[in-house]
Amino acid sequence: MKRCYVTVSSADTEPLLKWATAGRVFKMNKTSNFCGTELHRRVILYTVWLIYLSNRICRTVTVGLFPWLHIETLLFHAFSAYPASEHTMCFLLLVYLLLSVTTQDVRAEEIDCQVYNHLYVCLANSVLYSVAFEDVNAVQTIEDIELHLEGLGIIDIAKDAFLEVSNSSALYIRDNHLSTIFRHYFAGLDQLTYLDLKNNSITEIEDGAFAKLHSLETLLLDNNNITAFRPGMWKGLTDLRELYATNNNIALKRNIFRGLRHLETLALDCNGITEVPIGAFNGLPHIDLLYLSRNKISSLQPEVFRGLGEVNELDLGRNRLKNVSGGIFRHLKNLNSLWLNGNQIIMLKGDAFDGLDNLLLLFLNSNELRFVDMSAFVKMKNVTTDPGFKIAGTTIDNVSKVQGRFQCSNVEYQLPYECTEIESQVH
Repeated sequence: MKRCYVTVSSADTEPLLKWATAGRVFKMNKTSNFCGTELHRRVILYTVWLIYLSNRICRTVTVGLFPWLHIETLLFHAFSAYPASEHTMCFLLLVYLLLSVTTQDVRAEEIDCQVYNHLYVCLANSVLYSVAFEDVNAVQTIEDIELHLEGLGIIDIAKDAFLEVSNSSALYIRDNHLSTIFRHYFAGLDQLTYLDLKNNSITEIEDGAFAKLHSLETLLLDNNNITAFRPGMWKGLTDLRELYATNNNIALKRNIFRGLRHLETLALDCNGITEVPIGAFNGLPHIDLLYLSRNKISSLQPEVFRGLGEVNELDLGRNRLKNVSGGIFRHLKNLNSLWLNGNQIIMLKGDAFDGLDNLLLLFLNSNELRFVDMSAFVKMKNVTTDPGFKIAGTTIDNVSKVQGRFQCSNVEYQLPYECTEIESQVH
């Protein structure tokens, strides 16, 4: 697409005025308010209209300090929304404003606009200036409008960049180079339900950055460089249901998720987490899926899962757990699936799974199990263990019916632990 740029300075305004007035005589009081509260918008509309008439080959232009806007959209609003008399007065007001520029030239920045995924996307120096629909009429019949802006090298987003696409429900802006999420980025997207920020370079999210996204249900922050969350970051996200923040460097602290009271899915896999402090999940009464795999957790405190009575799946796989302390799962009354695979667990005592009477799936493969007290499974009537246990050459179908203490070993991954009953209590 052809690039188009215009520089307007005070020296240019006299011929502009002569051309625009075309010999007519107009009277205007500089204190008159002909455009009401729409003053700045109308000035912009007429600026673009004026340039459009003299340069029809360009689809988008910028004049001075005015933001980039698209011709078709602007002209539609300009000539359908305002009566002809106001057209005249707003145009004169524009000329007046241009004539008043005496101390500083208003210079333009070259902006490259292109069609991308059925959108007009305007960028300058990797800054996203505006997005508009290629076919405005076509999107009127679409219920869920998605904006795909992946892989454009975006490092920053100008204010009101999404003004013309404010009725969108999903924004995919992953695979770019955003480093800080500022408060103005998504201010106009109040109908957004899905926001994908994966694979950027995000290190900081301003408090209130999502404050206008009252309808947001899913937020993806995977594969960034985030080191900390703060409660202020979640302002406005009262309806958020899913938060994915895998492959970052997030350190857990007390109350960092407070405010996300309707959150149901929390994915924190692969963050280098070494400790889960008591209170880290305060304010999350409806969590259903909690994923903490591929971290560096070596131990868990007994009260760490207090208040998470609705959790259905808990993934602690591929951490550094060496033992399962009695009672750490007792608050997870509704837990159905538990991943403990890929840890360094040596021993399972009789109280290891207290409270998990409703557990259906227990993954224990790739540990270093040596001693197992089978009474740990006695209340889990319907549990299936992976990879299972083999006693005296026979694979046990229902571990809840097995009594005694056993010495076990694992020959290969995914093969059942081979166990032999022992007489004495394991200490």
